[in-house]
Amino acid sequence: MCFTFYTNVTNPINWLYPYTEKVFQISSETKHVKENCLHARNWISDYIEKRRAGKRKSSVAADTDILSLMLARPDVFTDEVIIDELLGFFGAATETTHNVMKTIVTYFTKAPESLAKVRSEFD
Repeated sequence: MCFTFYTNVTNPINWLYPYTEKVFQISSETKHVKENCLHARNWISDYIEKRRAGKRKSSVAADTDILSLMLARPDVFTDEVIIDELLGFFGAATETTHNVMKTIVTYFTKAPESLAKVRSEFD
């Protein structure tokens, strides 16, 4: 996503962003990324509506999950802000997990004795 964003913003047509407030999709790949992002945003928006309507319930005690807390303050959290926050929350967790797994795998390739210890613990 970062690469496609960079590709878009460096294209001269997108230098007009300060005046148009729109980033134009340059290639079919960037259009595909935008479609995926819109699909994710729509899914989250539908979920928010189901929670707000009571069709979905929080499984956290006393409704103290992040979405319930945001929905309790509509004067502060609009739907767009909630969607942005949830995407950032899950995106950050995904990236962190990815980096940790890369570090572990790299370590095990350089320290096979540690890998053997971990395998023996699982056995």
